[in-house]
Amino acid sequence: MRFLGIDFGLKKIGLAIGDDSSGLAFPLEVIPGGIESIPYILKLVKAEGLDALVVGVPYQSNPEHSSTQVDLTLKFIEALTAATKLPIIQADEKFSSSEARRMQQEFGVKAQEDAIAAQLVLQAHLDDLRRLA
Repeated sequence: MRFLGIDFGLKKIGLAIGDDSSGLAFPLEVIPGGIESIPYILKLVKAEGLDALVVGVPYQSNPEHSSTQVDLTLKFIEALTAATKLPIIQADEKFSSSEARRMQQEFGVKAQEDAIAAQLVLQAHLDDLRRLA
């Protein structure tokens, strides 16, 4: 099964791609944020033959995210759900942005921060699938 990882934001959305057969996720790109991005996301899903979407939701208390961010993300998921029949999995994105910055600084990862954050969210989901198998 092939997945698109999504790190939602009003200004930017990070995207990552991965699959359960390899168990690996990779940063893909960063696109303009907001609900207006949904047509592009659906076009990408079709072009890449993806089977499901994994959207990071900032459930954990994190100073980088407010309850407003959680509400905006849930509204994005609601709009995405109305636009596609593909499964949409909500995943806790705790500390994905700070971990992405750390990876850039410590390891010199060249991908954009939001795409790395999407990769981390998707990788955590793929890891969970392996543990449950």
